[in-house]
Amino acid sequence: MGIRDNTLILVVSDNGASQEGLRDGTSNTDRFRNYNPDTVEEMLPLLDKLGGPETDPHYPWAGPWRATRP
Repeated sequence: MGIRDNTLILVVSDNGASQEGLRDGTSNTDRFRNYNPDTVEEMLPLLDKLGGPETDPHYPWAGPWRATRP
């Protein structure tokens, strides 16, 4: 096919869920470390900020399991 010189192969991986995400996820891992996890009600107003410089989010424990199911 003659495409070997024009082909880029990327291998991407993820470590999966972490304990900081707990059952509902978190917008701030410092709260987990200080035994004061976020509630869903506290995180909802932050949806547009998740992943930005104001948050340190982790998805919930079951996140990777859900992502791999059809």
